Amino acid sequence: MMHFYSSRKAQNPSSRYFLVIFFLLIFCNHPLFAARTLFLRDEIQRAEPGDYLVTAQFNAFTLMLIRDKTDSTLTIEEVTIPEGRFPKGHYSKWRDWFLDGAPGATSWVTYVIAPKQRQLLTFFSHTTGTYCSADSTNTFLCTLLGLRFFEIPESQRKRIGGGRSGAPVSIRPVWNPPIVFEGQKTTGVPFTAWRTLWPNDSTELAGKEVDIYLPEENTRYPAYFPYWLEIKGTFTKAKIRITDTGKGLHSTKPLPKIPQLSQQRGG
Repeated sequence: MMHFYSSRKAQNPSSRYFLVIFFLLIFCNHPLFAARTLFLRDEIQRAEPGDYLVTAQFNAFTLMLIRDKTDSTLTIEEVTIPEGRFPKGHYSKWRDWFLDGAPGATSWVTYVIAPKQRQLLTFFSHTTGTYCSADSTNTFLCTLLGLRFFEIPESQRKRIGGGRSGAPVSIRPVWNPPIVFEGQKTTGVPFTAWRTLWPNDSTELAGKEVDIYLPEENTRYPAYFPYWLEIKGTFTKAKIRITDTGKGLHSTKPLPKIPQLSQQRGG
């Protein structure tokens, strides 16, 4: 064990108190101690049935619908389509595409999560018509919900405009992602920015920096899920962005009765 002094005789009370106060001042002014924090598992409690988000990532789009909600669970429906297969000429709104049966979709699933416990309870594939083992499915969302995010100070946020503009960084406006609601782009919406590290879970994301952006307002549009998520590593960089949001959407797919085993897992 490392010691600050070579012998107990060399210590004195005033020195010990000075060191304690010194380190307290350092830690309390460190960004991780001074910044506000949040968990997405708390934010997502504000979700309402009928809310939907469309994300773009890895050359594909995913429509995520809040299908149902209880005090302890959320039922989420997800439909994924490769970017090149989306029939842009036929649909100007994601809502219409979804209600028309999501032509071109390659995956259509419904799952139940317990946000507070970060647990996936059941997972049903409409594509195959079967319930799948919750243990074998992707747990990206459950892990994301459990991460503690720290607010990024405004002085450290990304800014609009490059270095060639000549304007000092401090006076350039902070960058905010765009919001599209029911197919209509909205500008001037303020966001808060948050950062954390992905846990060392032996996945390709382990130890990477994660930035998210959340709208400050949660009345006109869903604001409990990141409208922009950026993952940064030494040699990798990935983004997930929301391309549309809306409310009042309802599923067109029936959900078969959950097998007894899944009911027991859900408590």
